[in-house]
Amino acid sequence: LLCDRIDVAGGVERFCSALAGHLAGQGWQVAIGSAAAPGARPAYALDARVRVLAAPVPPAAATGWRRRLDIARRQWRFGQAMAALVRAE
Repeated sequence: LLCDRIDVAGGVERFCSALAGHLAGQGWQVAIGSAAAPGARPAYALDARVRVLAAPVPPAAATGWRRRLDIARRQWRFGQAMAALVRAE
């Protein structure tokens, strides 16, 4: 499963955590790919069998129109980081 930031409390993160737990309970090997820093604590409890794979992506830092460009770059880097995690697994 892929989730932007597993260490942030939100609907997608809650659903991803619940789905991962359900699948692990059904005997699947489950991993969640996240842009959270390695070792970051998930916002929602995870089944002990669920692995979290972290690929940290720096946050957008600019302001104004440059911030929009920085956010687009971050999304591109996130996609690259998640693709690398999937390939590595």
